[in-house]
Amino acid sequence: MINVTEETLTLSVPATAKLLGISRGKCYQAVATGEIPNLRIGKRILVPRAELLAMLSAAGSSRPEKSRDARDNRVIWTGGN
Repeated sequence: MINVTEETLTLSVPATAKLLGISRGKCYQAVATGEIPNLRIGKRILVPRAELLAMLSAAGSSRPEKSRDARDNRVIWTGGN
């Protein structure tokens, strides 16, 4: 069981995957491509919590807005930064 507390400055890749709701493999892939911020200490790969939260916050602010078309209840995506 992975125990993640708010006091930790860094997260392991499996803990990051659990927080993001993605598979461990996908998380390691995202770390390898630089999509998820990371640092290495020896063989250990760590994800800085503050950088991860900043990345998620920035991604959330650039999401396009959605609305529903009254005629057929389709979701329409508009805008996006």
